[in-house]
Amino acid sequence: MTGRAGSGKSAINTELQNRGLRALDTDKVPGLTRWEDTKTGEPVYVDSSKFVDYSRVGWNWQGEVLRTLLTSEGELFLCGSASNQLNFHPLFDKVFALTLDPNTQLERLKSRPDVYAKHPEQQAEIVKEQAEFVEDAVRLGAIAVDNTRPVKTVVDEILSYTNED
Repeated sequence: MTGRAGSGKSAINTELQNRGLRALDTDKVPGLTRWEDTKTGEPVYVDSSKFVDYSRVGWNWQGEVLRTLLTSEGELFLCGSASNQLNFHPLFDKVFALTLDPNTQLERLKSRPDVYAKHPEQQAEIVKEQAEFVEDAVRLGAIAVDNTRPVKTVVDEILSYTNED
């Protein structure tokens, strides 16, 4: 499950877990994601409560950790987003890109519990990037899923795709 901040990944993750499925938030998997300098790839400290300039830093998945996770687990749903994630889409059986309208996303960003994306400039940038991000993901084979509906309905749709195999 992917989408920019405020697209509803955490709610989907929780609903999958509530149904007894193995679902992980990629931000909470030790060693999987870190802030990196976009030029050097070196880890850097970022105060995510402030505006984050993604031309200078990226929230990047670590390939080795991701590959180990994917090969050591059975059926697994990963819910998350990273600056470099499009590079890893071929590793997944299916990728679901969560879609929503800008107003819904902005309201979710404003009401989210964590400190990231509270800065108004950051919120505007995230909302602006969402549609382009989904378009890029779909171009690479992701399935677009409307996440403005009740979470149970959205998860039912996602699971209908996984039961096709």
